[in-house]
Amino acid sequence: MTLGFSKDKQLGKRVKPDKPVIPVKAKKRKPLKKVSKKQAKELKGRSKLKAQLVMESEGKCMTCNKKPRNGIGLSLSHIVPLSRGGQTCRENCLAECDNCHRTFEKHPEKRPMWQQVRAGIAP
Repeated sequence: MTLGFSKDKQLGKRVKPDKPVIPVKAKKRKPLKKVSKKQAKELKGRSKLKAQLVMESEGKCMTCNKKPRNGIGLSLSHIVPLSRGGQTCRENCLAECDNCHRTFEKHPEKRPMWQQVRAGIAP
């Protein structure tokens, strides 16, 4: 006696033989917006700054001093977020691992004291 499933059940697949398989259509992606000259200049400056900070820190996170796996995973992090008036400059930026970046991204007041002093936001 069968329960309405094919032999694929033994392989971990649950396929009902009565219903036909309908292919899923891929969604169309929206074309990328063009970047303005001002944005292109800002992005170029950020990539140069990030490269300098990564070289300066020898590929380690500037907060926890750990080296990410495969040298990938360092991001440019602002001590004072751009949304709070911070700027993309050497004094306000760090190369951080993803974990540290997530921890301090929205809460600059939780950063270590030396970072607050560096950015000029120490109490």
